[in-house]
Amino acid sequence: MLTIASYKNEKQVEEYFEEHLSSGEYHAEKGKSIGTWDGKTCEKFGIEAGSNVEISDFKDLVRGINPKTNKSFLIRKKDNRIIAREMLFSAPKSVSILAITMGDVRLKDAHNTAVNEVFKELERLSQSKVRKGLPLNSD
Repeated sequence: MLTIASYKNEKQVEEYFEEHLSSGEYHAEKGKSIGTWDGKTCEKFGIEAGSNVEISDFKDLVRGINPKTNKSFLIRKKDNRIIAREMLFSAPKSVSILAITMGDVRLKDAHNTAVNEVFKELERLSQSKVRKGLPLNSD
C-alpha cells in the first residue's frame, strides 16, 4: 500500500523530520534514522547516493538551499507551496507478520526491491519546470 502526504511549509517538514524520522519511530532502526539519499538529483546537489540523511542537509533542501554550496536553488519562493511529499510503502500485514515472526528475509528483500523499482519509475515520470539560469544548474 502507498500512503502519500504533502507538506506545505518549511517548519512543518522540519518538525516532522525531527519528531518522526530522526527520533527512533517506525522509520528508524535502533533509534537511528535509516533514511538514505537516492536518485539522480543527488548528483546535482553533490550528495552521495546511498549516504545517510543528515538533518542539516535535509533542512537546507527544505529551505531551498543547496547544502554543499549554501546557495539558493529557488527562483522564487511562494507561500503555501508544496515543499515535500512523503511516500510510505507498506507491505500487506500478512507479509509483514510472516517476515517478522518467521524471520524470512526474502520477504523483506522482495518488498525493498519492489519499492526501489517504484521509486525509479516515479523519478523517471516526475516533472519539474526548469527555467534557464536556474541556480541549481549554475556554478
